[in-house]
Amino acid sequence: TLTKFQLMDDITILVSNTSNLSIVRAGAETMALALGYNKKYLEEKSNLQHLFRCIWVLITRFSNKEDTIEIGVIDALKPILTTASRQSKTFAFNLISCALKAALDAKETPAARKIALQTSSIVSQVHPLLTHNMLPDLARLYEQIGNPTNDLIIHQIYALLPCSILLEKGESSSLMPNCNSLVDRIDCHWTLFQIVRRSFAWGCFELSHRILSSRLLQKCSTQRSFFWLRSLSQIANAENTLCNCGTSCISQCLELLNSAYSTICSLAAVDGQDGTTSPAGKFYFQAQILRNRIDFIKLCICTRALCTEMIMCGGNLPFGTRQRLFLKNCPKQFRILAARYMQIYKVYGLHSCQQTKSSLRTMFAMCKFMEAFIEHTISELSITGSLRIQPEFSHPKGDKNLAMGALLLRLRTGALKPLGISKSTSRNTTELLDAIDAIMKCPCPFPIRMFQITPISYTIIDISLDIDSLSTKEAQTAIESSTDDEYVDVDDCGNEVVEALPGSPLKFIISGVFPRTFLKSAVIRFSQIIARTSVYYEGQLFDDEDIDDSNVDENGEEVPQCPRVVSRCEEPFSATLLPGGKFMLPIQCDPVLAEGQYRIEVNLECRDIRCGEWFIPTKGKKEIVFRVRNPW
Repeated sequence: TLTKFQLMDDITILVSNTSNLSIVRAGAETMALALGYNKKYLEEKSNLQHLFRCIWVLITRFSNKEDTIEIGVIDALKPILTTASRQSKTFAFNLISCALKAALDAKETPAARKIALQTSSIVSQVHPLLTHNMLPDLARLYEQIGNPTNDLIIHQIYALLPCSILLEKGESSSLMPNCNSLVDRIDCHWTLFQIVRRSFAWGCFELSHRILSSRLLQKCSTQRSFFWLRSLSQIANAENTLCNCGTSCISQCLELLNSAYSTICSLAAVDGQDGTTSPAGKFYFQAQILRNRIDFIKLCICTRALCTEMIMCGGNLPFGTRQRLFLKNCPKQFRILAARYMQIYKVYGLHSCQQTKSSLRTMFAMCKFMEAFIEHTISELSITGSLRIQPEFSHPKGDKNLAMGALLLRLRTGALKPLGISKSTSRNTTELLDAIDAIMKCPCPFPIRMFQITPISYTIIDISLDIDSLSTKEAQTAIESSTDDEYVDVDDCGNEVVEALPGSPLKFIISGVFPRTFLKSAVIRFSQIIARTSVYYEGQLFDDEDIDDSNVDENGEEVPQCPRVVSRCEEPFSATLLPGGKFMLPIQCDPVLAEGQYRIEVNLECRDIRCGEWFIPTKGKKEIVFRVRNPW
């Protein structure tokens, strides 16, 4: 540990004594990665002072320059500034206070004011309330700037938006006119779109809808751009209506969201890709986020109606009624919805920024909270022993800075934990109603990747039989005799059927290559490929005269049966990524003793340098069919 800390100190010193922004950027990324592994580094006061001193020396040297065009030191230091501010509130406070103090000095150059705006926007993304306490100094800085450029206006808005969304409506209303007046000064459409993207990320849907409806929609040059921006405007309008009116305007909200979902699916169909089913489609991410959001709202409204009926029935629903069965299935539905959010997180997390991953984790925690709250509320689930409460469920770090994350954290500590003490079903139901109303009116953060339609490239893979897996001469002779025939036996899907002996080990090789676009779009570098295998039982082996009629309906057609899982690997198989994005991964399945036809399915994943595991969209041959029978 001391060696690691010494290396981190040396990197910090190197960064502070150079004027090359490329070296500064590389050092900042390395330090951010190191802090992710060693969170105890900033807990020591000496390390915190050393890191801040070196960074501030570098910032001061660049702020004294007269040429403001080449000032990109804050952009180069952004990884370490964001990570250090997230881990240490002391670092964030000293960073923004020193930057504002230096910028408010009359002797400082305009570069110092630009650096102060950049640092305030970075700290505001991590600690909005800390930036809110600095609003008087920020107001003085805005007065000194006078007529800012578009670049400076963006940083001003980025600093104000997180402050406005975490405050009460009475306090935040004073900040929104400042944002609206700043937006009116901007003429660049791309700058306006950037503000809309950031507003969606923080839940400022009123500002997003205003910009989209009154500024961007009127300047569309193509029909596809118009439909895309209109769908975003409908989403912003629906979320803003839901935040202002709550459940009383739920029908209008769902109508707008469904219309936006249909428009996005139509845009995906025009591109020749189905955005609702293909992970590598252009609009797959947007369609899935909207679909899950609509389902979540519908589930909350259904649960709310059932809770209202429970209160009218004296605290519980009669046994055997449809309403009671619906309420009993609500936790399962929220559990399925949470799994869908986690699926999106695993597919897109490798290629997305921290805000996108944080938003998806917040949506996942939102569904898990509703599942736990409903199961605590319904007394029948507690009595029958089918309760699935996870008391040690921890809210993801960093998500509490979002409005929804902060609300969920308060509800878990103030409403959910006391339910374990209270035995009153009617009281618990009332608490659940209040929690649903609070969640409905709280702004839900949308991932920034919602505005990125660049798809993830497919990885072409192939799976083949390892000849070395043949352990006996008899098995080798049996397989060679079957492969020497002129024709190759295939199943209904066109997969080649491999012959195997009962009890013989099965070894396969998975090979492929990652496209360059996939490697370039990965935000976190990965160095390992992992594969998880599942063996399914497809059916028995029959001769032509011994056909089983048990799976045939009255019309003589075969009834499809759900394949039975024979085995799943507990530990995934792993291999190191080769140069050029190539990989070759040997896998071995457990021997199968019973005769029959089986199918091996492979799911490919990757493991990044932070030990996070992510799904990989694949194409090609990723399953193999083998027939187990005795050749003698």
